[in-house]
Amino acid sequence: MTGIINMASDPFHALHNATNNKNIISTLSQQPKNAETSVSDNDYINFLNKLPYDIIHNIFSRLSQQDCLECMVVSTLWFQLIPQYATMLWRKIEITPSSEVNNTDGKAVSLCPRIIQCLGPHVQDIVLLRCSEEQVHSILSILSSCGCSPRTLEFYKCVIIQQPRFITGLRSISNQLKELTFTHHNYNMAFLKVMETCPKLTHFSYSVNSYAPPDVYDTEPPTMEYEHEMGSSHEQKVPGIVQPSPEPFNITYLCLNTVLHKDKRTAPILQRCPKLKCLVIANIEADSDFYKWPSERSIDLEMFYRWCPLLQYIECNSWGTHQQQQQQWIEYARQVEGGSSETSLVHYNRCRGGDKGLRELITREAAGYGASEIIPILKQHESTLQALSLGEGVSSMNRQTANPSDWSQLEQLTQLHHLSTFSCKYLQFNGRVLCGFLQQCPLLTDLTLWCMQEIPDELLMILQHRTCHLTRLDLGIQQHQVPSETAWRWFFSNNTTLKRLCLRWGTFVTDPVMEAIGSMKQLEELQLVHTAKWVTRMDALRGLTRLKRLELWTVKASLDSVLKDLYWLQEIQLVGCSEVSCHSLRALVDHSQGQLHTLRIQRCGMIQQRMLDLIENKLASHRQDEQDRRR
Repeated sequence: MTGIINMASDPFHALHNATNNKNIISTLSQQPKNAETSVSDNDYINFLNKLPYDIIHNIFSRLSQQDCLECMVVSTLWFQLIPQYATMLWRKIEITPSSEVNNTDGKAVSLCPRIIQCLGPHVQDIVLLRCSEEQVHSILSILSSCGCSPRTLEFYKCVIIQQPRFITGLRSISNQLKELTFTHHNYNMAFLKVMETCPKLTHFSYSVNSYAPPDVYDTEPPTMEYEHEMGSSHEQKVPGIVQPSPEPFNITYLCLNTVLHKDKRTAPILQRCPKLKCLVIANIEADSDFYKWPSERSIDLEMFYRWCPLLQYIECNSWGTHQQQQQQWIEYARQVEGGSSETSLVHYNRCRGGDKGLRELITREAAGYGASEIIPILKQHESTLQALSLGEGVSSMNRQTANPSDWSQLEQLTQLHHLSTFSCKYLQFNGRVLCGFLQQCPLLTDLTLWCMQEIPDELLMILQHRTCHLTRLDLGIQQHQVPSETAWRWFFSNNTTLKRLCLRWGTFVTDPVMEAIGSMKQLEELQLVHTAKWVTRMDALRGLTRLKRLELWTVKASLDSVLKDLYWLQEIQLVGCSEVSCHSLRALVDHSQGQLHTLRIQRCGMIQQRMLDLIENKLASHRQDEQDRRR
């Protein structure tokens, strides 16, 4: 068999060239033109019946979905047989309005027949992109008629208004559905009815990103037609008779990124999610209209835990979601659901500190929601807490800063032995409270502090001696009360653990401080954002031989003589740096040992766009060469 495939005279030899899919299609589609050949046209077209199944399956597994569809045009036989050999290609499918025929005025009659031919029970992941309501209903009907029973289903910017009709269509393909996602959905939804439609659902995600009238999410949209259709399976309520409790859901990950009334909408959902591990709720963009902002009407940490005592991850009112953290917890929820082996799950739980208690909390203040509502939850879970992100909020009645909460009780948390990440942005509490809190965090590795009232010298001593595992520090300082130059120099000169350092705003970085930063040989990432305006020399950067990423904002010191020597850098971003020219950047790019692959330049007056384009072309060429070497 191997000998036949490797024969140079084999007309199907090009099929096994995995590096050139276009040649594959050309070979499959081409019929012999020489009338004197001993091989008939049908032999070329019907080779699917002559080669072993595993050979043909290997051939088509190397094609793309579009390549597969093009091959199906060759003949009726190929139209019928290719989908049987290409099931691996159609485990995941994305459907857009362009995938349809007879698509007029937003109404879709059918999918392309070749796509329909490739559908079936093997399809596991389906994404619908920017479909109108008629298109959504038509596609759901087609998926059902083809026997599709996907594991994941996502609607991205789709129009879904008529809830009864949608729920009926969803029910026809939901027997095996475990993950259901609505992204950038601009209409209210009957969440409970949709969840009831999917008996095996473990992940539900809903996000809204457009205008909605005030209080539109306070009530469930009508589903009377659906209730009538399902009437035979629902017991009728009889006065005086206690009705049985509704069946609980199996949901372990729940994302509701819109502002729901906590009693009218959120509580009925959480009451039926006793297995919930991860809750992402009421996270909106900071520039949203004021009536969309969360408040005490939509956020209640105590209620969240009352109905879902197994919660380990909560993100609410965070002004934009933390994608990396969410993806980690989505994977964890999948493991909890039972998709992984017992050994790996036990190892994961051991690394995360067990399977009970709050692990991560990401939240901001809101109107009527602040320290008095957040700190009690922190006290209950301080022994298991591993990541905490707090921030100042805005009032839901106007765009003014909300009344500051009393965060002084933070220093009373004394059992933060597992806290590794702490972020605090724009909260108003003094240096004494901050120092007292950090004293209780011996395992802290990641610290972000923006716009605190004060950062005393004592804070740097605590970071050096108490939090001796710190690897990332992000300080944003706008107030006048900052550590002295001597304290900064002492801290940077003696630190041996920091690998990522970001200093923002206040112009406290002087030449002596910059020299101290240059002594941090272990540093891998350095960001100076509006903090080094008055530094006169940047020669200290030459000492950072492990530095991979450098970001400088509004540095007035000359960079030409320094940048060309930093050949070990992989990424550079310069914003508003006046003393830098193309000559140093070209010398850096052309360095024989250079490792630079990303360069971002903004508002640096001495650099012309034409030269930036030339440098970017060289970097692109270097990246391509590196990819070729890895192959």
